[in-house]
Amino acid sequence: MKTRALLFIVLNFLLHKGFSQITLTVNDVANTGDMVVTSTIPYTGEVPSTGANQTYDMTSLTPGFTTDSIYYVSAASTPFAGSMAGANVCQTTAGSYTYFVRNSGGFYLKGFVFVIPPGSGLPLPSELIFSLSPQVPVLTFPATVGMNLTTNSTSSRVEIPYDTTILINGVSTQITKIGVKLNIKDTSIIDGYGTANFPSGQFEVLRNIHTMNTTTSLEVYVILFGTIGTWVPMPANLVPGGASDFLGGPSKTVMLLTNGRKQPLVSMNLDTLGLVTNAEFQADLLVTSNRSLVSEIPAFEFYPNPASSSLTFMLPEDTRKIRIRDVSGRLLQVFQNFGTVANLSVESLPEGVHIAEIETSSGQLSRKRIVIKH
Repeated sequence: MKTRALLFIVLNFLLHKGFSQITLTVNDVANTGDMVVTSTIPYTGEVPSTGANQTYDMTSLTPGFTTDSIYYVSAASTPFAGSMAGANVCQTTAGSYTYFVRNSGGFYLKGFVFVIPPGSGLPLPSELIFSLSPQVPVLTFPATVGMNLTTNSTSSRVEIPYDTTILINGVSTQITKIGVKLNIKDTSIIDGYGTANFPSGQFEVLRNIHTMNTTTSLEVYVILFGTIGTWVPMPANLVPGGASDFLGGPSKTVMLLTNGRKQPLVSMNLDTLGLVTNAEFQADLLVTSNRSLVSEIPAFEFYPNPASSSLTFMLPEDTRKIRIRDVSGRLLQVFQNFGTVANLSVESLPEGVHIAEIETSSGQLSRKRIVIKH
């Protein structure tokens, strides 16, 4: 009798081995010194399903047209650490910093900094600093199926000098600056698990759906009685069209998370119909022994990103061409004859994720992602 009971236990274990959900801890998210290389590809497959014991087959995927390197550094080593109280890890990419609080209880978003390049001609401060309160939980540990986090957060105010006179309730009023705040409603849910198969191997994963709705609040600093100043909401009739989401808007991302990889194995951005618009994979997952990744050599910068009508490029002196491609590599637009700073129209480009590519006089290429949003 004992033998039969033992046999039943062993069979039950073998039948279910490999299908139990994993658990994430602080060791599974990025820390100071980590670097993750990602590749954006024209993914047209299904969105990973919710529920237990799923199989996600991505074995036919190949590397994308470009790669990005994401670096994690100590928050204290960055120039904006004083504005991000409590943050201990910072994700850096060209022209931006994203700050996190990383501890045994969770991984939290603390804020953003966007650096405005010199000579941009825009009436903005040299950087836009948005520190969030409360901090936004991305994951809380231990993280597994059933995690359900919702946070409403507001950023610190970014002040932009703007000396003019406006009418408020029919009264001519002097203002000296405009204030910008970000309002964020963020939801992070783990609602499925299974096995994800890539060209480089197999991983046990959790499915995480992350929804963020970012809106912008505009205020003006008004001068009362000639000397007293105070912040008031910008009158609705003066708010430019589209200003409510010019730094964000709604976004929905489905990610597959696993142990030890520091970032999601894959992040798929969804549109309002729930279809994938683009997908970003950890690049080595798409590589087998007979494939190689794109290399990037000359450096360049551009802004804004996302862009609606125009782009400003800061370029190496020997740049001879700028090309805009879609994520599959198809050529959309070519620019020539410019200096180290190029102001280019992108009004004719379709919305979505594209690739900005520069070519130097020696034939070297460098590529970066850009988002067009009209």
